[in-house]
Parts: sequence; structure tokens; C-alpha cells
Amino acid sequence: MAKDSALTLKDFAIVAPLVLGGANFIAARYWGYPFLYCWAAPTARDLYLSWGQVAVYYVVGFILITLLRGNKAGVILGVMIFIGIFELPRIADTMFRLGGSCG
Repeated sequence: MAKDSALTLKDFAIVAPLVLGGANFIAARYWGYPFLYCWAAPTARDLYLSWGQVAVYYVVGFILITLLRGNKAGVILGVMIFIGIFELPRIADTMFRLGGSCG
């Protein structure tokens, strides 16, 4: 028996980013305009500047609490998240800009 709906919410959550990423890749590769980066960069930059420091404080608190409890796996996870927060702008720039420009 086939399902009644063609695309469930779970399927949409997987397919939509893949389609957008593929379209962004093709646009950056052939026309030099990565639309996802150009459209989302100003908003993402504002969100990171206002909430990035709060997230860092939260993660530092998590690391300190897990250190006091003696949970080494939690400390390693916290350090990985801490590094990820600082590297997030560079990672997003690499993933979405794809060598194109917004000019």
C-alpha cells in the first residue's frame, strides 16, 4: 500500500535543504551568484553577533558543570560545541558562498 501523501514533513525536512543547496551550488558555479549566501548573510550575521556570545556563555557554564560532576564525555562534547560556535561564521561562509560574490 502506498501512502496517501506524496511528501511527509520528515521527507520535506530532508528534501528541501538538498534542493536549496543544489540550486545554490549550481547558481554559484555557473553564474557566480550564491543566492543563499547573499540573501541570508545579513540576517545570519546579526543573529550571530547578538546571540553568539550568549551561546558561548551557556556552553562555558555547561563545561564547568560537567567538570564539577566528573563527566569527561560531557566536557569533550562541550569543548566541541564551544569550538563550533567560534568556527560557525567561517564554516557557513565556506558552505554557502562557494567562491561566488554578491556584487
